Amino acid sequence: MTTSTFSYLSFAPMARYRLGQGSLVPYFILGPRIDILLKYSSGSEYPLVDQNSLILGLTCGAGFEFRLQRLGLSAELQYLPDLSPLTNEKPLLINNNMISFTLGIRWFVSE
Repeated sequence: MTTSTFSYLSFAPMARYRLGQGSLVPYFILGPRIDILLKYSSGSEYPLVDQNSLILGLTCGAGFEFRLQRLGLSAELQYLPDLSPLTNEKPLLINNNMISFTLGIRWFVSE
């Protein structure tokens, strides 16, 4: 079995739309994503030779935040599909789709 490794730097500005206020606040997120290829290595005898150095994608998801005085706890589910392919090699068409689940803690400085 051979292994190929891709290393990316991702920029993903997102807009967050909160549904109301209170101690339990659900929200939606949406935004573009740009992944910049930093490094590629492969142990394959047939490595990819025409990778895209920039991959465009999308970030969308939903979550909720529970606020208890100055402490906030959150859970968020994101779907991150690629809009452009990983490589331009014909006949390959490789796109990534990722699902991410995040738990967070937030400390509010002021009430």
